[in-house]
Amino acid sequence: MNILIMLAVPLLLTWIIEGIVVIIFTRKPKFVLYSVWCNIITNPLLNFIGIILYNSFGIYIYWCWAVIGEIAVLFSEMWLYGFFDSHALSKKYYFLLSLTANGISVLLGFIILQ
Repeated sequence: MNILIMLAVPLLLTWIIEGIVVIIFTRKPKFVLYSVWCNIITNPLLNFIGIILYNSFGIYIYWCWAVIGEIAVLFSEMWLYGFFDSHALSKKYYFLLSLTANGISVLLGFIILQ
């Protein structure tokens, strides 16, 4: 499969899933835009490295990377929400937003793409 498709499909699914979660969680449309920007930065990188690790070392290393990578994404997106948001809400708020959006996105992503 073409690498661009392998990166684009998860990114589009993530935008849709996390966009819905973010708008429900925040009730602020600007946070959907923040989510899109966060995922432009984190999603392709996580998936590209995952593809390389899976093809080079197999499924077990891929799953290790998926867990470590998602934790890194969680904290990166928490920081990026704070960076993009000029109202500077609490770190706890950004953490819960990132945890909720990413948690639901990962679970649905595994269900959809498996």
